[in-house]
Amino acid sequence: MTSVLENNFSRMDTASHLFLIKDYVTLLGATLRRYGYQVTPLLEVLDNSRDKYHELLLEECQKQITDVLGNDTYEKMVMRKEYEYNMNVLSFHLQTTDIMPAFPYIAPFSTSVPDVCHIVRSFIEDSVSYFSYGGHMNVYDVSRKYLDKLLIDVLNEALLKTTYSGTTGVSQAMQIAANLSVLE
Repeated sequence: MTSVLENNFSRMDTASHLFLIKDYVTLLGATLRRYGYQVTPLLEVLDNSRDKYHELLLEECQKQITDVLGNDTYEKMVMRKEYEYNMNVLSFHLQTTDIMPAFPYIAPFSTSVPDVCHIVRSFIEDSVSYFSYGGHMNVYDVSRKYLDKLLIDVLNEALLKTTYSGTTGVSQAMQIAANLSVLE
């Protein structure tokens, strides 16, 4: 069973598929354990798949971040309704005061900032969900390791490529700098 599982994990190309199979195998392992079977080798295969899962998740996030940054016009984001403000500013603690602004609200950042925040939040949720019902590890430390990879290797690289692309004008470069300060 473990060799079949290892073989299938090595051929998977989407994080969501690997996550789904991991959940099924976890459920199977719990059931087998209730009937007295040793499931340690099965759980070890699941633990060994976490790097593969996070590699796939990082690839998906890289594509999303590249699309978000590539499609941004780098103009200040305009929010016309309170729910837009709540969803794009308050939910990520991007405000500097506790006062609700007048609408329409012109944010100091462009649309890519909340979009990137959504991607990072989704990555964290997916990573922590993957570790639920898992082995014996410090979930915070392991999740933090993968989050650092996302922020440093994926997001930072994408932002640097955008900054140094040579296709941005002065106003876009200024907005990119404002975005970076907010993301920081």
